[in-house]
Amino acid sequence: MSAQNSRHQLAFIAETVFGTTPGTPQTQLFEFVEFDGDIEAEQLNSNARRSDRQRGFSRRGNSSTAGNLVVELVADNFDAFLEATLCGTWSGNVLKIGNTARSFAIEEGFADIAQFRTFNGTVFNSLSMEITPDALVQASFGLLGSTTSAFVGTSIDISPTAITKKDVFFHGGGTITEGGSTTAIVTGISFELTNNITGNRVLTNTGFRSMSLGRVEVTGTVTALFESVALYNKFKDSTASSIVVLIAAGSPSETLSFTFPDVRYTSGTLQRADTGPVLVELGFTGVYDTGAATTLTITRSA
Repeated sequence: MSAQNSRHQLAFIAETVFGTTPGTPQTQLFEFVEFDGDIEAEQLNSNARRSDRQRGFSRRGNSSTAGNLVVELVADNFDAFLEATLCGTWSGNVLKIGNTARSFAIEEGFADIAQFRTFNGTVFNSLSMEITPDALVQASFGLLGSTTSAFVGTSIDISPTAITKKDVFFHGGGTITEGGSTTAIVTGISFELTNNITGNRVLTNTGFRSMSLGRVEVTGTVTALFESVALYNKFKDSTASSIVVLIAAGSPSETLSFTFPDVRYTSGTLQRADTGPVLVELGFTGVYDTGAATTLTITRSA
């Protein structure tokens, strides 16, 4: 029997020591849409000259892991991933950008053939989201890791914590606030946060010894009906603004909001098609706001 994608599973646990799975780990299963994490390896080839014109030696060099994890966003289940990506710490129900590096062991399992491997020293380097009128809300996390274990026939946790089922966030029931005022003309919004993390290598270790946080970059795009020139003129006049995106799910409703307290529109384009409405598309960059003490705040419902 070959492994089937329908039996593919992922589980995670926070590491207390970078690159090391905790002893007797209690992992947490989670649902996902896509996962393409894998080994990225260097191959070192000898350049020594030979009279037969052939290469005499080749060996594996340094390695690391990288990939993307796409999930359908639900309340609570991915709070640890959001915390790790912002490098902050939830304070009550509020999360801001910080400087705390966190790493995880992520186990990939193929249950039908009983094969499992662990990605150690995994950090969350980026987060991208796109909210549209016709889709459930997804979050895409960019992952960077140190090492990957060999496939083995037993999971690191034979009794992982089960998935808590909840409704997926959707744009309905949410709100968009631009410049402090609720707006009903936005047709889509996307944003990306990138930590620019780099892995640190040392001699005698082919994986990463540690990770270094880089400068955080927050960018995005807002698309709206062109009902007035007010939004476009914020780009034209280089006017500072703010954006708050609140999404909701379930009954009673659980919410998650993303606040960009200081944004600068960096591009503005009118989309003119043969039919349908004219749209204005504005690219933005988030910058540090002194009052909020962050470039991005995530707030969850209590």
